[in-house]
Amino acid sequence: MIKWLYHWLSQKLRWVNIGLAVVAYLANLLLLQVFCQPVTWATAVLVGFLGAFLGWPWLRKPVPLLRYPALFLQGVGLLVCAYCSWFLGLSSYILSLVTGFLLVPLLAWVPVFFAAQIVHRARRSPLPGARAVVAAGMLTALPVVAWGEWQYQQVVQAVRQVPPNQHDRFLALANVLPRSYMTERLVGIGFRYHLLAEYIYDGWRPPLHDPLVNVLVRWHGHHPIPFHSLNEQVAMYQQLFPGWPVKADCVCAFTYDGRSYYRWRPGIDSWGPPDAALNPRQ
Repeated sequence: MIKWLYHWLSQKLRWVNIGLAVVAYLANLLLLQVFCQPVTWATAVLVGFLGAFLGWPWLRKPVPLLRYPALFLQGVGLLVCAYCSWFLGLSSYILSLVTGFLLVPLLAWVPVFFAAQIVHRARRSPLPGARAVVAAGMLTALPVVAWGEWQYQQVVQAVRQVPPNQHDRFLALANVLPRSYMTERLVGIGFRYHLLAEYIYDGWRPPLHDPLVNVLVRWHGHHPIPFHSLNEQVAMYQQLFPGWPVKADCVCAFTYDGRSYYRWRPGIDSWGPPDAALNPRQ
């Protein structure tokens, strides 16, 4: 009886996982948007992970050779689940337990539920070296974070070359800052990229989400480039990356808590995001 029940639940679990993924996506899009639009590489990672995770039950017999890359992608997925849980924060999980009767807050546990299944699959898989493949997927984060930290420190060193009281500090910074991936992300925080979970109905929503930059800035605890205003930050972005769009188009900009961002005119309107967007630990 127990074996039959376990088998029955295992067969239904594939549909439960698909349902949870769809519901979580729709809830984030239509009800309470916590995660904004992921940047291109993050979208590719997310799609690859979900494809491998949700498709795993169908890979057992027809295409066994695909199970190793699927396990690898699920190892990457463990990092995705861990990041989502970290981004949501402990307070979100406490709140979900208190307000769980509303159902939507319980979706915060979806990454935890998916991660537990990945660990179970790695432990129970009959494939030789299954655990090592999952671990290899997790280790892919190390060179990526190392590369991001290297570029982050380049920005820090460039800022240190300019004295804080230099009268032409803006131009001096523009001359020394590297035109790199990390510089573009750091200068764009607050009007292109966001760092924190949703400011509920505060009228501002930078729509792009870059997990790498989020991790590095929150790890270091401060924004490495000093800005006096949002307009100055926008001007720096346009100086360093001419021709690049200052505003990012996203469906969330049309929602109630994104209307101010949608109406915002870069370089003209001074209204911007809360100060906490640039100082995540304050």
